[in-house]
Amino acid sequence: LGQIERGYALDMVEKDGTIHILMASEAPGECRYTTFPDLRNETLWDNPAGGTVNICFIPGRTDEFLAVQDFVPVFNGTESVLVHAKRNAEGSWDVNTLMKIPFLHRFEILERNGAFYFLGATLCGGKESQDDWSQPGQVMIGKLPDDFQGPFAVRPVLEGISRNHGFWHGNSPCHDVFMITGIEGAFVLHVPDDLESEKAW
Repeated sequence: LGQIERGYALDMVEKDGTIHILMASEAPGECRYTTFPDLRNETLWDNPAGGTVNICFIPGRTDEFLAVQDFVPVFNGTESVLVHAKRNAEGSWDVNTLMKIPFLHRFEILERNGAFYFLGATLCGGKESQDDWSQPGQVMIGKLPDDFQGPFAVRPVLEGISRNHGFWHGNSPCHDVFMITGIEGAFVLHVPDDLESEKAW
């Protein structure tokens, strides 16, 4: 499929027999869109953009996604942002920043009744040095704007989790579940039907 220096973020969906693949570098570098089996390749951005540690198609869409940018250097993501990308009428891609979320490391997009929600985890809450893990991160949720333009409100659903890397989305017989890990351990979030409810998860 190709090579990307320090390739880190990956997502793929299948539609009508074609697999649509997004892959991006954690360094300032390339993000590529590839289809299989026809092996069509497009570069969506390149250096100086990059620092992509997570990338995710909008559910049900193959021409629109969210991604993290500017998580650089890899141990310090104070400037990391969530971006929205969409193929335009001319066939190229428009990439716009939704909002800055320092240390955003993992996220997923959930759909409820035609609306989309962001569920994301930060690596930490802040750093004074590369080895400083004294400020834990959190898992947060927020309703995405209908037009995916501009910032949106988020609120924590899990706090006190540091060095998040594991972030797995599954389904139980009743609801979505997430397993999220940090140095404190592994946590299971049972996603309520009403994502805007203030009830504990």
